[in-house]
Amino acid sequence: MLKVTSSISNTTTITVARENITIEGDLADISYLAAECATALKEAPADTKPCRYKSDLALVPISIVLFTIGLCSLFARSRIAAWVAIGLSDVYLIAVLFLAAYRADAKQDGEPIDVTKNHPVMKLLFPWRFTGIIVFTFILAAIITGFGGLFTTVCPDRLNTFYASFSTIVFNEPAKEYVTAAKGTIMVEFANGILVLSAAISVLISRLSDF
Repeated sequence: MLKVTSSISNTTTITVARENITIEGDLADISYLAAECATALKEAPADTKPCRYKSDLALVPISIVLFTIGLCSLFARSRIAAWVAIGLSDVYLIAVLFLAAYRADAKQDGEPIDVTKNHPVMKLLFPWRFTGIIVFTFILAAIITGFGGLFTTVCPDRLNTFYASFSTIVFNEPAKEYVTAAKGTIMVEFANGILVLSAAISVLISRLSDF
């Protein structure tokens, strides 16, 4: 917000209320005042600028909730809770992949444009780099624990099923006893591993290299 005050001496004082900056100059020299105001805004202290992580305040708790559902499916041996954690995680990852491709292809007059300005909901799906690591970690954990809950139908030992799910999605090496008894589940988990890796590369890892 700008506050402009003028005196009889034809001198104008421009006060940027949010940044607490005061600029004085000749009222007739509009271009000078505009340039000084823009420079002052750029040089404003960092602590007066809005926190850029506010848009992630909803995404991080949601990923934690998905991980909690996955844990419940593992300890309660609930297939419904397992598919809820896996399904919602997949929906988010697929949506992020398609929207990332749409943002990369969005151009106007040959120049890339930021489509999130007109679609604020889309911006909420893309976390910042630091919080993105947290979000993807919890989503991966939700998928692993979810499939661990599904594997409890083959082996009642929760630790063994968690390890089987972890080794399947991370190392692509499912245990032999699960290959014969849960072929369909293992194939779905393979697909989830590819989905998580694709989303992490396109949305997170590629952005981490842009310092």
